[in-house]
Amino acid sequence: FAGVGNFSISLPNGFVEVAQVLDFESMYRATGNRADLCYYNLTVIAMDQGTPSLQAIAYFKIGILDGDDLGPTFVYGSCISSTEPYGPTCIRARYVSNLQPGNSQYIHYFHRLWYFTPYPADTNNPNGNVEIIAQDRDTLDSNITCRIAQTLPSGFEQYFSVSTVQIGQTKQYRCVVTYSPVNNVPLNRNTF
Repeated sequence: FAGVGNFSISLPNGFVEVAQVLDFESMYRATGNRADLCYYNLTVIAMDQGTPSLQAIAYFKIGILDGDDLGPTFVYGSCISSTEPYGPTCIRARYVSNLQPGNSQYIHYFHRLWYFTPYPADTNNPNGNVEIIAQDRDTLDSNITCRIAQTLPSGFEQYFSVSTVQIGQTKQYRCVVTYSPVNNVPLNRNTF
């Protein structure tokens, strides 16, 4: 990759400096996921003010390492996606699921919520369910942990728990949500 625009030379000391944020992930994808090809080539020319002007040329190869730990993103086909420079990510991922207690107004049993309806719905399968999948966005392969930050309406966080399960050897993790009564007191749907 050419380094023009990404690097500058500060004067009068002559240091080569980074001029803008370097994006390892984009470079990594462009090289077919080959970290050994993630580098910039620079040609620096030094010229004197004589007549005739004389010059010297130096060549630099600057390797780029993955040091910008990017946060995870949720993954489903119909998500509203951004076009960040680091690759697409779901904006405000939203899922809906229903607990079905039957005819009772109370939900008494433990219930694992495996599938959710994404929002916005997939136009090819508007009633289709998805699993909640989070994915690491960079090559650092950091583990992901899912947790419940809040419920709407608020105050029901203690009724739900989340476990995180890695999907094989991939960078994707399944967030498994489980409902259970608190202190053997079931959730009353009239409280919503």
